[in-house]
Amino acid sequence: MGFRGVLAVVCGLVSLGFPASASAKYAFCKTHAPRQSVRVTPVFEYPARVGSDGIDPDFETYIEAKLGFNVYPSCMSYADEAQARKMQAYTLAETAQDLPAILDHGFETYLAQKYGGPKTKPAPIAVAGAGQNVASKTITPAGPSAAQLSADRHKAVEERNRAAQEKYEAELAEQKRKVDEYERAQTEVARKKAEQAAAAQAALAAHDAQLAVAAEAQRKHEADLAKYEQEVAAQKLRKDFDERHKLGQASTDTDANQCVTTPETQLNASFQGNTAASVINGCGKPVDVRICLMTDKGWNCGVTYGLGSQQRWSHSSFNATGQVFSDARPSGSSRALSSPN
Repeated sequence: MGFRGVLAVVCGLVSLGFPASASAKYAFCKTHAPRQSVRVTPVFEYPARVGSDGIDPDFETYIEAKLGFNVYPSCMSYADEAQARKMQAYTLAETAQDLPAILDHGFETYLAQKYGGPKTKPAPIAVAGAGQNVASKTITPAGPSAAQLSADRHKAVEERNRAAQEKYEAELAEQKRKVDEYERAQTEVARKKAEQAAAAQAALAAHDAQLAVAAEAQRKHEADLAKYEQEVAAQKLRKDFDERHKLGQASTDTDANQCVTTPETQLNASFQGNTAASVINGCGKPVDVRICLMTDKGWNCGVTYGLGSQQRWSHSSFNATGQVFSDARPSGSSRALSSPN
């Protein structure tokens, strides 16, 4: 007998106040299961060949094969048949968890097939007929065979295994679904990140291109503005030159001297005792210029070619006396520059 059967028997007998006895002759069994009705067997004679461990293991095998799930069985045995019937009736009247007790037939047949001896002991049933008292009859309910019980138990085990396998496969499928869903989500996140990075790179490149275009436009604008300001300054210089010298419109085609300024002298321009004479090309085209300074030894002359518009050029000499000579011509002109001699 397993620990569960022993515990059930001991607890059942002690709680009812009837001691177990090896010489007991009458018994009935009952079982409890969570939220299940109490199942009680009819009173039967104790099998002669059952050992001191009792029949609880047989009842446990029988009832679990029949129900298909684990229960808490116990069998009570008594030396007195009347006492056994009294306790059986009391048990049948009980309720467990608001569920009624059920008289469960079949265990007696199971014992008879296994041991070939125990008999069901139902209460006598009086049958009246022809004004005479008829002796009571013993009715033995039919029950499943041992082979059928074994097959039922095997089927119940298979059903439990199948249910467990189905549950495991369902949980495995659900886990795989969640993993697949997670991987899809990760792939989608990676894709969106790549798209965002590409869009950011494209936007940055477009911004850099716009900055380059703007910088080039600014450079061109500044160059155009400088050129315009230079032209305006040249025009103003020519106008001032013409007004200062009371001349008409200067033209390098006729005489570059009309738009090249008169030499201006400066003492000690670079060194002590040095005199420099400088002119500005107020013409709209490059010119060639000759400047000569009179010294105590004679004229000291210098020439520059291709002096740009609005550009300044100087010629210097030591021991200058103050007399200055200059001549200008358009660059490329065939006219020879004049000399003071």
